Amino acid sequence: MWFIGQFPLPADVGRSGALAYVFMTDAARGADYSAEPEGGENAVIVQPGGRLPQVQRAYRDTPTRIRVCSDADGPTIGPDHVMVEQPSADAERAMQFLGGQPEWLHAEELPAPGWRLVVQLDAMVLPLQVSFGDAGVGYVFVDPTGIEGRLLWQGH
Repeated sequence: MWFIGQFPLPADVGRSGALAYVFMTDAARGADYSAEPEGGENAVIVQPGGRLPQVQRAYRDTPTRIRVCSDADGPTIGPDHVMVEQPSADAERAMQFLGGQPEWLHAEELPAPGWRLVVQLDAMVLPLQVSFGDAGVGYVFVDPTGIEGRLLWQGH
C-alpha cells in the first residue's frame, strides 16, 4: 500500500489530536475495488485509539486483515506530514479540503449513516500521484466514534 498522508479528524469526533493515516493500494490486481470503501484495497487507520477494520476483499471468499507494510513508501502532503488548507485561486468550487460536506462527483456515497468527512482529495492538485480514476476525487471518512475510517473515490 502507498501512504497518501495523515489528516486531522474533525474537532468533535474521536480523541483530541487524533489523525487519520490514509493508504491506497498499489496492486494491479484488485485495483477495480479500490473505489469501494469496503473493497479491502485501501486503509484508513485512526490513531491514537483507532482500530483497523476487517473487510472482505471483493475478489476473495473469506475476510482478510488489511496488510500495511512498516515502511511507508511515497511522498507525504507537507513537511510535518499533515495537510494544511490553502486558499484556491480557482474561481470554481474547491474539490480538495478538510472536513465539512463532501462535493460529490456523482451520487452521495457515505460508507454508513453518521460518518463524517475527514478530507476530500483532488487527484489533479495533490502533490503526489494517486489512482482515483480519470481526474477523480478521494473521500476519507471516519465513523461517529472516531475509531474507524474508510477511503472511497469517484472518477469522471
